[in-house]
Amino acid sequence: MEQDKPKISVIVPVYNVEAFVEKCLVSLAVQTYPNMEVIMVDDASTDSGGDICDDFAARDSRFWLCIFRRTVDFPLPGIKESVRHPENILLL
Repeated sequence: MEQDKPKISVIVPVYNVEAFVEKCLVSLAVQTYPNMEVIMVDDASTDSGGDICDDFAARDSRFWLCIFRRTVDFPLPGIKESVRHPENILLL
């Protein structure tokens, strides 16, 4: 039945948001929609936000982390790349 519903991909930019990202990810983890993925995009963040995302990805198969280690001025390149994921059917 889960595959009957369109896949929803939620993209979470992670660039120096250590203080906020866990609350965001917890709110997504408790969602009950059956066909959802959470793409966390770490664009060369300098805090431990990426580590928090790693923990979520290890615990919940709906969560996965894209890491861009190059230095960027803003997180847009990683977000653009994440929407190219072939599983994205519906992007909110």
